[in-house]
Order: sequence, then C-alpha cells, then structure tokens
Amino acid sequence: MIRKFIYSFFIPCILFSQTPQDTELWGPVPKKINSVNFTTPPSDAIILFDGKDLKNWSQRWSNEKSNWKIADDGSMFSENPGEGIQTIENFGSVQFHIEWKTSSEIDMESDRDEDGILDFEDLCPDEFGLKRFWGCSELKYKDRSQYQSNSGVFFHNLYEVQILNSFDNETYVNGMAGSIYKQHIPLVNASRANDQWQSYDIVFVSPKFDEYGKKFREGSITVFHNGILIHNSVKILGSTENVGPPKNIVHGDGPIAIQEHCCTKVSFRNIWVREIE
Repeated sequence: MIRKFIYSFFIPCILFSQTPQDTELWGPVPKKINSVNFTTPPSDAIILFDGKDLKNWSQRWSNEKSNWKIADDGSMFSENPGEGIQTIENFGSVQFHIEWKTSSEIDMESDRDEDGILDFEDLCPDEFGLKRFWGCSELKYKDRSQYQSNSGVFFHNLYEVQILNSFDNETYVNGMAGSIYKQHIPLVNASRANDQWQSYDIVFVSPKFDEYGKKFREGSITVFHNGILIHNSVKILGSTENVGPPKNIVHGDGPIAIQEHCCTKVSFRNIWVREIE
C-alpha cells in the first residue's frame, strides 16, 4: 500500500514538471543544400487557395469565416497573431502542396533587453492574449529561434510539418523548418532566406482506426521542401506535441490547418490537394 501511494504521488509531479525544452533536440544539424523551382497544380487537384478568395477556409477550431487577408500579390496572411485557419472540407490521405514565405519585417535583435533576452511585452502584447495562448511570459529565455515566422501545416489538427525561418536561424533540429514537429528531423536543410518563396509537397498517409478505436494502420509522411526530399515515408508517432510525448488520438478524416504564431509574418499562396484514397 505504501509503495502504491508513493508511485501515485510522484507520477503526477513528474508529468507536471515537463517543459517544451525537454523534447528539443539540437543535433545533428542537417546540412544545407540548394533547391529547385515549383510546379503548377495537376489537373485533378482540388484548389484550396489561388489568390482570389478564402471560400475554402474557416477560422481554426471553428466554422466561422476566416479573417485572414489577401495581399496585392495574391498571397494570404493573418493580421491577428495566434489566429490560424483550416479547410472547410475534411480529408483523409492526401498529396498536399503549399507555397510560403517567411518575413524579416520585425528586427528581433531590437526587442532584446540588456541581458540579450527577448522582450515579450512588445512581441506578444496582452491585447492578443498571446501570453496565455503561447505561454510567452513563461518562455522568456535567450533562444529567439522559434519566434521567426513560426507557422506550420497541420493534418487533422494533430500532425504538424513545421514552418519557420531556418535559413540563418539556429534552433532545435526537431523544430526547424521541415521537421515533423518534435518527431522527425529533416534529412537536409532546404530552406531559403527570408522574403523568398518556398514550397512543401507533402504525401500524408492517415492512420486508420477500427470501430473500437484500435489502430490497424500506421500513418506516414513524405515531404519535399523546395523540391528536395527531406522525409521519406516516416512513421507518425502520434500527435505532434510541444510539451511531452506524442499522443495516440483516435480520429477519422479531418481538416488541413495552417497555424499562425506570433512575431513575424508568414505569407501563403498556391495551395492545392489531391485525395489519394
């Protein structure tokens, strides 16, 4: 009885003491290579965004109309930090294409205090609720790497392919651009510099669950970053979590979502999908 009591006391303490840094990996660092041009959508693709309207998208986690904006160049972006979007239609296994561009419009160095620590009062103002949404007040440490155009593509709102400035921005390698967030490190770093268009071509094979919630098929992800293979059918270990290990969550088809974090703008264009089963 005493032993059971000790276990029941310490296990919750261990779980609640976890931090995002517990699952960050900083090596080995993928080598950087050059990339190729993009492609046009195939004839059987479902066009999700072509620069004209946002009719295929809603606010993330709801069915409300998206508040994202369309720029003069036909790209879309969010004016409200922390406000993501997702497709109105649900998908299973897909081939997915998206083009994205990170921005250098905020000088991250100017937002540091005398100790070199980011000033989150400026980067994550209270009016957006970001101190609660993203834990900005708790992440006041010297690593600025995840605050440079942090975004991501989510399948079923569970599995993330990370978007980030990783051209000249050292970060933990399982959180760099192209990573299956905190699960798989990209084979190489195919990132371009800020303010240059980049692309992801992703083959997402969805996990399958039976009527009792038992998984009978593992999911996998293949990713081409700017035309370069960075993941070759890697196994999905569960949901991509910022804190703690992956979770095995039972689900069916779901939306494709684009995450929006604070600090520097990310633009998107030419988004299409092909259903593959």
